[in-house]
Amino acid sequence: SDSDSDSDSIKNKIEVRILKKRGKGGRSGGTYTSKNVPYTRTGDKGTSMLLSGERRSKDDDCFEAMGTVDELCSIVGVAHAELEATLEANERDIDNTIDYGQLTMWLVETMSRLFDIGSHVAKPKKEIRR
Repeated sequence: SDSDSDSDSIKNKIEVRILKKRGKGGRSGGTYTSKNVPYTRTGDKGTSMLLSGERRSKDDDCFEAMGTVDELCSIVGVAHAELEATLEANERDIDNTIDYGQLTMWLVETMSRLFDIGSHVAKPKKEIRR
């Protein structure tokens, strides 16, 4: 129909505008991908930056701690998701109902505290020099 062809024409014009705005790729802008590229082209010299802006070696204990806290949080999140799925299944099977009490809320609270810990590790307080 005419409305379909008008709609297709508008979509094509929009796509052409988007492609023109993207540039030539690389530093000029991305036609190759619309995703954010995680590299700098200059290298990082084996360091990463904390939220405070301080650069530290990638093998610094704080990065290990952040990774460990992040992994623990993801494990708690998986446990929470599995528990929620079990609770939903139990609602359908009344003969097999188990009372988990406040466990789901406890798991959410635990994840929240782990996020807090991760943010403190990523932005340590500056040392006071005497």
